[in-house]
Amino acid sequence: MRPSDLALLTLALCTACTTVGTRPANRRAGPENVEACPGARWTGEIASYDLASGEATLAVDAAPGAGERIVAVLHRTGFTDRPVEAVLETSADGLAWSAVAGKGLVCWSSDSGNNGELGESARDCVGLKQIRLGYEVPATAAAASPRFRLVLRAAGTGEKATGRARVQVVPGACRGLDVCWRASGNNCDGAPLSNCDEDEAGHLRCPTSVGSEAHDSCCSRWGEDAFLCGRCGSAVSDRANLAGCMVADPPAGLEPRLRSKPADGFPGGYIPCRGEWDMAFRDVAAVPSRLWSFDFDPLDLTWRPTEITRSASVRGKPAAVPLPGAFLFPADAKVRTIDAELGWCASGRWSEAAPGVARCE
Repeated sequence: MRPSDLALLTLALCTACTTVGTRPANRRAGPENVEACPGARWTGEIASYDLASGEATLAVDAAPGAGERIVAVLHRTGFTDRPVEAVLETSADGLAWSAVAGKGLVCWSSDSGNNGELGESARDCVGLKQIRLGYEVPATAAAASPRFRLVLRAAGTGEKATGRARVQVVPGACRGLDVCWRASGNNCDGAPLSNCDEDEAGHLRCPTSVGSEAHDSCCSRWGEDAFLCGRCGSAVSDRANLAGCMVADPPAGLEPRLRSKPADGFPGGYIPCRGEWDMAFRDVAAVPSRLWSFDFDPLDLTWRPTEITRSASVRGKPAAVPLPGAFLFPADAKVRTIDAELGWCASGRWSEAAPGVARCE
């Protein structure tokens, strides 16, 4: 679930939301999900860096071929106050190193507007909380079998420059990635009333709901022209920013209110992921909220398209059927009754907590 204007709508409608419970830690050292990117391979990790003295380097052990991309993921820990410069360097002999340049070199944060895609222009990598640095290896460079490494240096002023980093080599056909996929909010940034908690090691515990999983899965399938997946729609207006939105048939029986009204350049109709967004927002806005905190590694990448839910409609309401890979909810978590009926409680058992609300057992 990604849109930045969630803040306006959530704060207006919900002032008493709470996160319900936590579950045991499920820290993962490796990639969470690379099924949508066959051939992706992790090449190394800096489990913890401290740039108070000198720099940190991470070699790209897997030699990338022509057209493949090196993707470096950097997460500055939550208690860091000094900017970090991240640079990909190359060398023909392992002795003389220089920064790579050319198409594909870019730094971006999750709110930079390119929806997780690698760009084609260089930009400064200093001062961002989360950095994904990508480089597409040209054929001329690949033929020479150069070496690559990620270099991290402290920049600016401040007391600490600490964090974690990981490098992956992926085929050039792999486009579009997400981090903290499934969690409420924009990647690992969270959202009002559903922010992630971070420990000193840079691991996150993020509120997650049936709706946030369904919306992330839907956006991964349809792309950024679906509702509030990047380029389409607004959380505070049914008529804003609709010109580029796609239109599709809604799930059978879905209530008509979820069809967007005509607007300039938009004929009106059902925009994919509109129902999933409605679910995600209402999970946050419910009192108490229908959120449960799961553990996430901000260095894990999820490539698109990866689907963990299937759109559905139950008694006219938007719903989602969990598929393999979905996070199911443990005992004491609250979900809608129709979600429990569709199998979102991990045990398969639930009881009625309130009208329309189930408590997983």
